[in-house]
Amino acid sequence: METAQRVSTRERPSAQDGLSLRNWAALLIGLSTLSLAITGFTIGNNNIFHIPILEGSWREPQFAHDAFMQSLRYFSSGFWLMQAGIADDSNVLKYFLPWLFISRLVFFAGIGSWIAVLGLKRRTQIVIFMLLSAVISLLRGESFAGDGGIAIGQFTHSELGNGLSLIALALVWRRCYGWALAFAGLVFFLNVFMAVWLAPLIATMVVLQWREHRLSLSLLMRKGWPGLLACVVPGVPVLTSLALNPELGKRPEYDYRVFLLEHWPDHFLAMHLAVMQYVGFVIVVATAIGSALQLPRDQARLICSLTGVMLAIWTIGALLPLFTSSPTLFNLHLLRSTTYLQILAGLALAALITRWMTSANEADRFLWAPILVLSVVVKPIGAAALFPVLAMRKAWRPGTRLASPIVAALLLTLSSAATVALIVKQYRRDSYAAAKRADWLALASWAKANTPPDTVFLLPVMRLHDRSPLPTAPARMTDLLIGSEVFPAMSHRQVWVMGKYGAAAQWLPSYYPIWHERMVGSLLATSLSERLTYARSNVIGMVVDDCGAAGSNVPVYRSGKLCVFASNHAER
Repeated sequence: METAQRVSTRERPSAQDGLSLRNWAALLIGLSTLSLAITGFTIGNNNIFHIPILEGSWREPQFAHDAFMQSLRYFSSGFWLMQAGIADDSNVLKYFLPWLFISRLVFFAGIGSWIAVLGLKRRTQIVIFMLLSAVISLLRGESFAGDGGIAIGQFTHSELGNGLSLIALALVWRRCYGWALAFAGLVFFLNVFMAVWLAPLIATMVVLQWREHRLSLSLLMRKGWPGLLACVVPGVPVLTSLALNPELGKRPEYDYRVFLLEHWPDHFLAMHLAVMQYVGFVIVVATAIGSALQLPRDQARLICSLTGVMLAIWTIGALLPLFTSSPTLFNLHLLRSTTYLQILAGLALAALITRWMTSANEADRFLWAPILVLSVVVKPIGAAALFPVLAMRKAWRPGTRLASPIVAALLLTLSSAATVALIVKQYRRDSYAAAKRADWLALASWAKANTPPDTVFLLPVMRLHDRSPLPTAPARMTDLLIGSEVFPAMSHRQVWVMGKYGAAAQWLPSYYPIWHERMVGSLLATSLSERLTYARSNVIGMVVDDCGAAGSNVPVYRSGKLCVFASNHAER
């Protein structure tokens, strides 16, 4: 009877055990919904590649000589390759929100897979840790000193890779090497360079296990080889696409570093990062290490080791421009590996706060943990509060009036209010963007129905980055461009140039001279009259500009602030 009772007690979940599958599903859905409310959702400028891929726009006759549209056939993400041409105008924009939600679910599943890695066990700890992961600012937005997306308000395949990478690393920790390699293969399928960053992290965890005598070569081979096979299968379409790219591995006739500076230096050129990017980067690294050192020894060693490897990857990327201009090496986006670094820092900090919130120490539970929560809800640089908190925690013991449930409730209420304020602010921003996008969709519908298929449009143009050496665009262009990413594919008309088009030079370097020449020419034409003259000289049929800049020019169509002018009879 006693034996039966012990077995029964062992099998029955207690309040201290983890969550059931049903509870996990509910938690992941709830946290994903909360996270999406904070980050918002929009069709963003990165989707300027994805919309025409989903529609297979390069197959349309009017795009036969459009260098940008033709380059998209070499966009080597398996995620988009497998969906090329499956959508049309009636449904293409409906793809992004469901995929963003799935991406967020996978991200939180990845975070959940790290609960045991970080030494958290109790149900209360699980819920607190997961909730913190949804609201702390280190785990959303773009990473410092690399500009990698973490949890952002537009869907891209790279953000889907974040959760899969976390799962792969958690599986290595569990010594499920075959499954870990299978998930690494999925990351490669989504994004080749993210898999390149992931590989040394997996290797580091394996080496740590080897040094702790928890791993033998025979065990590694026995558990790993099925995963190698599973890793190869999703990689085949990506490798095939890369092999078909006629410019893969070829050195362009220009300095690739000049293109990177003109287009988007934050991914590639450390010497051109803003000072605040370095400040944030230092805070992230310090947070990862500082939080880790407050955790148990095994977790501290793991986090510090992974942080060191990621710093090495970033350093190689930072030094790369000093030694080479190879597109192949730059396209590994080594600076963007700070995505993983910032996620790790966020998880370490969330684990530390969780431990304090469930500690028997009332100062930790009622004062220090709530202070940290309030510090990191709004801005990621708020993580710097960790260090004065650690110093105060060591030097001073607060009285019962400060370390009390009332103070904790006040601080957590302020944190909740700040989160609500973020949600409201993001909703207003997204609503504004949606209204602007509606204007562009109306313009696209008009263009599709009322202009010849071979008509070329000159849209508002501006450089993407403040530190780009390209000419500065007139101030009116900033607002006009909001929502414009839907126009090229939805209008089924050629667009002369857009700032974001320059990214095509990453997979087809021969596109850069075309993009550069068109960007410079378009940006130097600042007034509407100059833009119309430029359009006529380049056989561009239609010019889109601010209706307020029309002057004596009569538009042929208007949608909100957007006016379309025919270049052949614009000046009268």
